[in-house]
Amino acid sequence: MKKEEITMAHEAKKLIPGLGTLVKIQPDEVSFQIEHQADSTATTLPELVADFNELLAKLQAAGIMKKE
Repeated sequence: MKKEEITMAHEAKKLIPGLGTLVKIQPDEVSFQIEHQADSTATTLPELVADFNELLAKLQAAGIMKKE
């Protein structure tokens, strides 16, 4: 991992509680699918935030996450 990747990951963990926490979900616990989310290619924190917000929007649209 490059130094800038480590720094970005460290900064993101401070901003997003629970980031890096592993949660195991069994296939039979999920009965729906959401729109595909492409892998992030973010190289800056603002780009990562935009990618994360896109994922949140898809989770909300699928009814997995409540909207505000």
